[in-house]
Amino acid sequence: MPTTRGGLRQEGHFRARVTGYTEEGRAFQEETVLRDLTLQGALIYLNHSPRLQSELQVTMESPGDEGQNHNHLRFRGYVVRLEPGPEKDQTAVGIVFTE
Repeated sequence: MPTTRGGLRQEGHFRARVTGYTEEGRAFQEETVLRDLTLQGALIYLNHSPRLQSELQVTMESPGDEGQNHNHLRFRGYVVRLEPGPEKDQTAVGIVFTE
């Protein structure tokens, strides 16, 4: 199981919805913004702290013109890294995509 993401990192601003389970086993769904993205994974900041090696589902709006219908991209991956986020009560979550 890889512990880091390889590949060219793309910084951007992509709105996304993340669903998964916390370290306590409670289901959560949270809106966030993906800022650090590769084909293999992403680094996201969440108010929830998911369980390490647990599965997350990420639904991201594909970029497009404002006012037009957006397609959604769905990814499934697992948590490979957890660390304190840049803001209080945030967790930086490293995800490696599997689908």
